[in-house]
Amino acid sequence: MDEYPKPPVGVKKEMPKLLAQYKHTFDKGGLPEGPLIALRDAIEMCAWYGVPPPKWIADAVAQLCYQQIEADRRPGRLGSYHARLKQHRIHLVRWATVKHLRENCRERARTWNDAFAEASRELQQTIAQGGEEAIAASYKSFARSWSKGLISELDGKTALAEIAQSYFEGRHALLSMFTRDQGRKR
Repeated sequence: MDEYPKPPVGVKKEMPKLLAQYKHTFDKGGLPEGPLIALRDAIEMCAWYGVPPPKWIADAVAQLCYQQIEADRRPGRLGSYHARLKQHRIHLVRWATVKHLRENCRERARTWNDAFAEASRELQQTIAQGGEEAIAASYKSFARSWSKGLISELDGKTALAEIAQSYFEGRHALLSMFTRDQGRKR
């Protein structure tokens, strides 16, 4: 069954009280799994009654997701979630820079090779910097894995160029969390 059954009439008025009880159990919880059960039940109740979950539920779910992500350790250079996210952002920014230059700045990037060279210059002094070959490899890899499906879902190349431009313009914000990390490690 994909939908919840119709809730009993009148119970929706009691939602604030019921959610307050779940929050109390979540905050105090007697057994180790108590908070998780309370959170699960509160989420289910919100879904069943079509009520937006309160902020404490969203915060708790986000915290649990982050704990799970941080616990996911794998061997190798990209073994942590943080390292994989950093690499993904670098590829995203390289892709967006090349795509933006190629689609929106034809005077600077008449050919693909020009676009890779310009992107390399544009990204100097950022963690996404790299030679033309590295930029090209990132662009091609990211384009294969991410943007192809987007082209068919959106309004073709025009929408993709607009997305690339917005990522290009926001590149410093996308990379900022990683540049702060570099400062802490020193």
